[in-house]
Amino acid sequence: MLFYSYEDVVRINGLLSNIPVEVSEELRGWNWSKYPIIPPSRTQIAVSDIFNGFCDSLRFIYIKRVLREEQAEVKKLEEGTLIHKAFGEAIATAKSLILELGEGYKEFRKRFMDRLSSRVDTLINTLRLINEEKGRYKGILEELFDEAANIYAAAYSKAVTSSYYLSPDGLISLVVPIISEFPIDGSLIGFSRNIRADALLPPNVLIEIKTRKPKHQHELQLAAYALAFESIYRVPVNHSIIIYLDIDSRRGIIKRSEKIITISDQLRSEVIEKRDLAYKIVDERYDPGLPDKCDIYCPYLKVCKVDEDRIG
Repeated sequence: MLFYSYEDVVRINGLLSNIPVEVSEELRGWNWSKYPIIPPSRTQIAVSDIFNGFCDSLRFIYIKRVLREEQAEVKKLEEGTLIHKAFGEAIATAKSLILELGEGYKEFRKRFMDRLSSRVDTLINTLRLINEEKGRYKGILEELFDEAANIYAAAYSKAVTSSYYLSPDGLISLVVPIISEFPIDGSLIGFSRNIRADALLPPNVLIEIKTRKPKHQHELQLAAYALAFESIYRVPVNHSIIIYLDIDSRRGIIKRSEKIITISDQLRSEVIEKRDLAYKIVDERYDPGLPDKCDIYCPYLKVCKVDEDRIG
């Protein structure tokens, strides 16, 4: 599942309500002015720099923020960028069309596909390595857009035919309840102000989309987002979701999986520990050294002169 409807909101929240979790009060984001949440530095660091899954030792931050080296282009990372852009385009297009059509749901699917088909080349052209295999990636985007069209056309029809006198906003919330690129200000807990969670599923389920293999740091990234969300809205975030997409440029989207992450004390404590190490790296220009294993898609492999036996 990638495109969530109102029925999915009910399904997910019903499922999460039955998953037990106990979170210590001192590890809630709204306690940002107290230890251990309070930032020990005024430096602000992007969550994505700390928890990108490339580098357990966080040498990535040293190379980027201290040495200020330029990142290499990596095709796999461009794939992820393309999928995120396509996801956002699909959500925005669905909402804008519902606003235009009102109760005219029968026109939705065709107009949705027509509008997004015209955007495929534009999305791909912004990514140099992906653009070299444009034909293959056009098929992947068309597959994603077709999935969104089917889900939201069905939800649109059901909403219009089963509910009466809906306002445009009310109709949109029933058909496309998900919010893409949800902004969170992370500055109260020492992260950057411009955090962008891939999506928010009402009322408080954060979603991240990943096109690389599962890693523990992906869970930490969601925990960091949860702490930031709690610091701003004073609403508990106990669970979040990672959607993993397995993509092959020749065969398209091979597999997708939905993983529920419980934002436990353990994850929260690890986030704080990694954040404080990142401060030390930036503020003290501290080189933490290479990790035991370096991710094959890290854009700084050549800068670090990594041996092949360290890549894994």
